Amino acid sequence: MTQEMWEETQRVNEWALFHCGQPAARQMVAKGGGSIVVIGSPGAEDIYDSQTPYCASKAGLQILAMGMAWEWGPMGVRTNVVQPGWIETALNREYLLSGPDVRERVIKQIPLRRTGLPDDVAPAVLWLCSDDAAYVNGATIQVDGGLLAGRPTVVSKRFEWARG
Repeated sequence: MTQEMWEETQRVNEWALFHCGQPAARQMVAKGGGSIVVIGSPGAEDIYDSQTPYCASKAGLQILAMGMAWEWGPMGVRTNVVQPGWIETALNREYLLSGPDVRERVIKQIPLRRTGLPDDVAPAVLWLCSDDAAYVNGATIQVDGGLLAGRPTVVSKRFEWARG
C-alpha cells in the first residue's frame, strides 16, 4: 500500500463527510433541522482481503457520522449510516465477473443468496430522510442481505495454498 493510495481512499470516504457534512449541517440548523445519511459499508466492521485502506476509511466514516449524530442532534440534525453490502453497480460488476467462481463465492457469503440492487438501498435512505424516522439518530442500517449476520470465515484465494 502506498501513502498516495491510503490518502486518496481517506479523502474519498472519510474526509468528504468532514468537508461536506459540516456545511450541510450548518444549513440544516439554520432551517430548523434535517437529515444526513452517510453511505457506509460492512467493511467498517469486517476487513476484506486487500481492502485495508477502504475498510479503515469506512470505519472512520462511521465513527465520524456517530460523532455528528451526537454533536448536531441537539440542533435538530439527524445523522445516520446505511451500510449497503454487495450491490450490483458498475463499480463492482467487473470484480464479480473477474473469474469463473467469483460471483458464486460472493453469493455464498450472503444469507439471502443474491447480490443487491440500488433499488434495495434507496428505500432505507429515503426512510431515514423522512419524518417517519424523526426519532432515528446515530443508527446504522445494514442493507446487505444478512452479510454481517453471523459472518462466516472466508478464506482468501491467496491463502488457499496453505489449506492444501
